[in-house]
Amino acid sequence: MSVTAHESIDNPNGYTPAAELALHVLGSRCGMPRDREPSSGYVVTADSTALLLDCGPGVATAVNTVIEAAELNGVFISHMHCDHCYDILPIARSVIAPRLPYPDGSGNHELRPGPDPIPLYVPAGSRQVFESLQSLFPVGTAPALNRAIDLAFDLREYEAGDTLVIDGVTVRPFAVRHAAVACGFRVETAYGTVAYTGDTGWSEELVDGARDCDLLLCEATLRTADSGPHGHLSAREAGRLAARAGAGQLVLTHFLHTDPDWVQALIADAAGEYDGPIRAARSGAQWTTTRKNIGRDRDTR
Repeated sequence: MSVTAHESIDNPNGYTPAAELALHVLGSRCGMPRDREPSSGYVVTADSTALLLDCGPGVATAVNTVIEAAELNGVFISHMHCDHCYDILPIARSVIAPRLPYPDGSGNHELRPGPDPIPLYVPAGSRQVFESLQSLFPVGTAPALNRAIDLAFDLREYEAGDTLVIDGVTVRPFAVRHAAVACGFRVETAYGTVAYTGDTGWSEELVDGARDCDLLLCEATLRTADSGPHGHLSAREAGRLAARAGAGQLVLTHFLHTDPDWVQALIADAAGEYDGPIRAARSGAQWTTTRKNIGRDRDTR
């Protein structure tokens, strides 16, 4: 289904809950942050629901350009590589910090009342990693910080094929091919569907995961196909996926370089396979879709 598409850049005021589906880019780098661009992190919003997909280094400081971390309705980790999950600890600490009493020596370490823990969906078998992560860098005078992930989040393991529902939004993890156990996410709302590949090499499961989505957020790490065991897509493969899946628009992400010439070359590669709208993710970018005015497409950048 075609939808109206809007884009805005550098939105410092975050989002206002609205009857639309929006993708907010927090970071688009492959590996570690560089050139002021965080690693992978994206917020998907629909009505008043906000979901964080991945949180690599740099995302903790970018998320509040869209929404306060404590107001997130859910967090989803695609796989256990640090450029997709490392900032979960600073995000957790930022969520509980306003509820902590200052360590004045009184021995009072009780958290002030706050909202329920945020659902945190992580790959099956990874719970212990997060439990260990929160105990690193202990703060003896504020012991709650050493349990920040337990206190800020309701940690839940998922597997490919699960159906996860949060406040009217359905998230369906689908298996992808990567060096670590990994999933992409299909996020279905009343206003459209976003499919996010996470990190992956080519597989037929990608086509099913992205089928008829309104917006495909697809990694485009390479200029040439990955024939090795690690598992990344080229931009040409990203375009082929968008075409075969019937995606309404394609947003490329997970870039090795932020050089404009490199990014434009990736867009050109993808355009050789896909004739729909193609954009390049970068922190501060936002795209929205709505089922009104079917068939129109507008890019406001």
